[in-house]
Amino acid sequence: MSQHAAELCTLVVNDVYGGLSSRVFGLLLRLGRLSLSAIAQHVHLPLRQLKNGLAVLIQQHLVLHATSPADLTTFYEADWDAALALMRAGKVVKTVEDRFGPAAADVTSNLLLQGHATVGDLTAAYSKVFRASKRRATASTEDRTKIRDLATRPAVAPTELQQIISRLLDVGYVKRVREEQFRPLADNYNEAERRVKRALGGNLPIGPKGKAELETKIWSLLRTWHDGGAGDGGVNGHSHGSKRPREPTDDGPSAKRSKIGFEGQNGVNGNMRDNHGASSLRALDRDMTVRVDPEMFVVAFRNQDLVDMAKRRVGTTTSLVYAEALRRIEGRISRSRDHLRSRADHNAFDLASGPSITTVQLLDDFPDEINLSSGIGPTPTGHANRPKGRQKVPRVGGKEVANIGSASEDEDLDGLRPNGDDGMEHGLTAETTCDSDDDGAGQTQLIGSTAINGEAKHRLMQLRQHLILLSEEPHRLIVQVGPRGRGEWAVDFRSLVTRLRQSELENIIAERFSKIAVRLVRILHDKGKLDEKQLSNLALVKQKEIRVTLSALHSKGFLELQEVPRDNSRAPSRTIFLWFFHPERCQQLVLEDLYQTMARLLQRSAVEKAHLGDLIAKAERSDVKGHETLYLTEPERTALQQWREKEERLLVQVARLDRLVAIFRDY
Repeated sequence: MSQHAAELCTLVVNDVYGGLSSRVFGLLLRLGRLSLSAIAQHVHLPLRQLKNGLAVLIQQHLVLHATSPADLTTFYEADWDAALALMRAGKVVKTVEDRFGPAAADVTSNLLLQGHATVGDLTAAYSKVFRASKRRATASTEDRTKIRDLATRPAVAPTELQQIISRLLDVGYVKRVREEQFRPLADNYNEAERRVKRALGGNLPIGPKGKAELETKIWSLLRTWHDGGAGDGGVNGHSHGSKRPREPTDDGPSAKRSKIGFEGQNGVNGNMRDNHGASSLRALDRDMTVRVDPEMFVVAFRNQDLVDMAKRRVGTTTSLVYAEALRRIEGRISRSRDHLRSRADHNAFDLASGPSITTVQLLDDFPDEINLSSGIGPTPTGHANRPKGRQKVPRVGGKEVANIGSASEDEDLDGLRPNGDDGMEHGLTAETTCDSDDDGAGQTQLIGSTAINGEAKHRLMQLRQHLILLSEEPHRLIVQVGPRGRGEWAVDFRSLVTRLRQSELENIIAERFSKIAVRLVRILHDKGKLDEKQLSNLALVKQKEIRVTLSALHSKGFLELQEVPRDNSRAPSRTIFLWFFHPERCQQLVLEDLYQTMARLLQRSAVEKAHLGDLIAKAERSDVKGHETLYLTEPERTALQQWREKEERLLVQVARLDRLVAIFRDY
C-alpha cells in the first residue's frame, strides 16, 4: 500500500482507539506480517501492553492473525480496509436509522463499538437498559438522576432485539462471525485448498479444465467463510448467517413482505421493511457471534450514488422508482467488488444470470407515497410500441440482452390486455386473469400475491414506463433481460460504476484545470491516441491554446505522451508525438491525492483539538454534559462552540473525500 494510505489509516486508528493501538497498527502496515516477538522488538513496549493493544485491534478486526502449523508461531497482519471503514461508521449508523429506525441504529452502533458480540451478550445488555427505563418511568426525581446514564439509550425489549438482529441478518448488514474471518486471505486460501483436496481424496482433477474447477471450489468455500456461512447452510435458518435463501417461484415471492413495526418509529413509514418478514420471528442462538458487514454498506452507498445520478439525468420520481428497484436487488448482492472469485469467474460476466427483478415484483408492496403519474407524459390510447423490423440487440458480457431503448418490446405500453393471452405470450405462468370489459372496470388479475384491479393495472403501466425511461437513458441505468413478469430488469453495475468514475474524474479535472481540459480528456478517452493537430481539429480549439493545457495535464499525470519516430534518427522534427488518456492510472493518482488530503485534514483536526485539550476534557465530563451554562464560563462556551464548528467543517470535508475514495476504490 502507499505511504499516504498507511498514514491515513494510522491516523484513523489513533483517533478512535488511541496511541498504543495506532503504534502497533502503523508498524504492521509498514513492515507487513510479523510475529509477536518481532513486534515487541520494534515498538519497544512491554509484552503485556503489546498484548492489550493487539487484543483491541483483533476485537475490531483491524489485525488478522494466523498460526503456523509447523512451529506454532502466530503471525499478525494489518487489514487497512477495515481501518478505512472506520471513517464510515457514522454513515453506516445513519443508513440503518433511515431504513430500520433508531433502535436498529443503536444496535448497529454498539456492534461497531464492540467489533463483534454474541446475541446473548447483546440481549443481556439491552435487558439491563430496558429495565432501567422502566424504573425511570416510575422513579422519583432523585432516583432518575442515578439511572440517567442507562436510560438515555433507546429502550429495546429482548423480543424486539431478536427481531432487529434477524432483520439485519436478512438484509446482510450484520453477519455471523467465523474463526476464518480472523485469518488473512492467503492463509484461508491454503486452508481451503487443503480441505477441498482432502474432500476429493485421490481423485484430484488434472488438466486446465480440472484445475479451473478446483480453483472455483476453493474460492466458493472462501466466500462461504467470508460471509459467515456454516457447513449446514446457516444458523437458525439464516443462510451464511446473513441471508435467508429465497424460495423458488415463477414470478416473485409467494407472500407479501410483512411489516413489523418497532414502536412506530422505524423506517420511513414506521416499519422495518425487508424481503423476508417471516424470518424475523425466529429465535436466535444466544451463542452466535455477529458483527457489522461493512461491504454490504458499500453496496448501499453505491446504490445511493446511482440514484443521485438518475435524479440528475432523468428526474425525481423516476429516481425514486430506481431507488426502490435497487433496494430490492440489493438483498441478493453480497459485495460491490467480489475479490473472492477465481479468474474464470471474473472473466465470465453474464448480466442475465445476475440479480434481477420483474415489473410485477417491483409493484408488489411498492410505496404508495410515490406518485408514479409524475415525471412521465400521457401515452396515446391505442398506440402500441411495437418494433418495425429487426432491431439491434445490445450485448453485455458477450451475450445478447433485450433492448427497449426505442420501445421495441412486444408489449403494449398503454395497458394490459384483459384476456390473459398476453401473459401466456410472455411466459407469465404465475398470472391469472379474469375477462372483463376493455375499460378495466371490475377487472382483476392475480399476479404473484397481489390482486391487480383496474387502478393497480394503471399503476403497473406507469411503473413500467418509468423503468423504460431508465433503460432509454444514454447511461442505460437499467437493462431489460427478459419478458417475464411484464419485463425482467437488471442493473449493469460495472458499466455504471465506470461512467460514475469517469464523471467524477472529469469534475476533478474541470476544477483543477479548465473546461477545455475536460473536453480534451473526453476526446482522447473516446478516440484513443491522437497528435496535437488532430486533437485541435476535433476540439475546435487552436493548437497554441491547447498546448498549454496539454502540458499542464501531462505534468500532473492525467495525460501520457508517446513518441513514434519516423526514421532511425529519432530527431524531434521527425517524430510523431501522440497524446493518450489512461483512466486507471489517473484514478490511482487521484486516490493518492485523496488519501493525502484526508490525512492532512485529520492532522489539522488533532492540532486544533490539542489547543483546547483541557477545555474539551472538562466539557466531556458526565456532570458537565447538559449543564454547560452552569459549569462553563462564557469565554469557555464560546471557545468550545468555535472548536465544534471547526471540527464539523473538517469532518464534513473528510466525508466528502471518503465518498470519492469509495467511488474510485470500493465500487
